[in-house]
Amino acid sequence: MFDFHLASRSSTEDDASQFPAFIHKEEYRDLLAKWGFLQPGEWSLQRYQYSFAERAPLANEVAAGGTMPGCGVPAASADGARLPAKAAANSPSPVTAAALRFHHGMAKDFLRSLFSSSLVRSHLKGAVGDERATLRFRPLTCSWTTLQPLRQALVDAKVVRQVRPVMDNADASERNPHGGGGDEDCFRLPTVKCAEELLPHGEMISDELRALFLQAHQRSCSGVGHSSAAFDTQSEEAESGSYADEDDDGWGVMAGAKLPLRQLRRVFDKSARGELLYHLLWRLIAGSGPLNQFEDDAAAYFDVARQLYRSLVTSFHVREVAVLGRNSESVDDDVAALESPNEPPSTTRYEAVIDALVYEVSSAPGLRLFPASDGVAPSNLNYCYVVVSAMEQTVCVWYHHC
Repeated sequence: MFDFHLASRSSTEDDASQFPAFIHKEEYRDLLAKWGFLQPGEWSLQRYQYSFAERAPLANEVAAGGTMPGCGVPAASADGARLPAKAAANSPSPVTAAALRFHHGMAKDFLRSLFSSSLVRSHLKGAVGDERATLRFRPLTCSWTTLQPLRQALVDAKVVRQVRPVMDNADASERNPHGGGGDEDCFRLPTVKCAEELLPHGEMISDELRALFLQAHQRSCSGVGHSSAAFDTQSEEAESGSYADEDDDGWGVMAGAKLPLRQLRRVFDKSARGELLYHLLWRLIAGSGPLNQFEDDAAAYFDVARQLYRSLVTSFHVREVAVLGRNSESVDDDVAALESPNEPPSTTRYEAVIDALVYEVSSAPGLRLFPASDGVAPSNLNYCYVVVSAMEQTVCVWYHHC
């Protein structure tokens, strides 16, 4: 149904046109290497261009009640009139039409085609063939277009501290050499330390930030096997929030942290943990396992997460939002007109609406993506994200295994 080819060079090639582009910059490349990424065979970050493999229907097939490729929708009723030749010639191509209709309902067929592609499989170095493996995935949301919700929640929960260092203009430029990050980039976010503890795979928990992302929402699953079904079951239990009231549920009393795990679990609710930005920050904090050299300043994770998000999510549109008053919340234009027809909006602002669709894939048809376990579920080190930009007909795949 779909054909795939590389939209740009591989992330593992030392070339100026590689994807994502921010990896060329020395400060980002050094950070990713410090966190254990960029190891050949352990991770892959690729962008593919996709096209619809089915041919376009002929005019007489459309008039006879055929179906449009890729959507299964009848193109015309059986007794419908034959399309004029000029109208057929001027009608949108099936590729453009299908791209505009891309939605979550097409995800299953799309992901099956994606992971059946020999090109895509060649970049999943850690995956092994398994005839019993089936497609398992879940959609993520992209309603967050700024890191502010993450930052504020961590500061309010006393997981990190927000500190504005004293600096002159030269120091500020060095702190944020790329710009575009806003005034919040001037803040340092030192992590709050806690007693050290090792996770089953050897990752060190030494601060509340790592305890929150790598431990609070995970269950120990050592000895349950490495099958994706076992991990999915454990992950669903952890994501459901059905934890014991006490903190000794698999980790030991207080888990070596100053903040109780039940308190850390309240920092982000289930919907927040389904946001792509949350997942990006989580994966960067986890790094590539025991060799990860973690940061004492969480601002470094936020900076790289921003760049990674901009590389993965490139399809969006801008929506105009009316603001009625200085302290009022933004509302839709139609609602504003109904509530105050005689009072025009005082200001107008614009907000970005993400068009990309994001999926977290835990298993592919005939392919075991994660043969090894890191001993916790949801896994901190095994993940595969697929970001589809239908308007550009591109798909990004970020894959990592322990």
